Amino acid sequence: MIDFLIILFLFVLIFTLLDMAIHKGIKGQEGFFYNYGSLYQTWMGENPGLNITLQDWLVYFFFTNLVNIIALNLLISIISNTYDKI
Repeated sequence: MIDFLIILFLFVLIFTLLDMAIHKGIKGQEGFFYNYGSLYQTWMGENPGLNITLQDWLVYFFFTNLVNIIALNLLISIISNTYDKI
């Protein structure tokens, strides 16, 4: 389970760095930790703001689908491991 969480946090880190690269010229950027925290909140299910761009929606959509796929793969592996033990 720790490996799974490490992978998820690394994906949040990668998407934070991508978001900072896309929006590097925009005023109001508070820095890496603010961006990481806001992306983490989005990852935890908080709704994004109303004034976001199309790129932000695409990143949000891709990331939520990626998390669902990874969680489903984890569920399948746990069930397969239990089946092998029985």
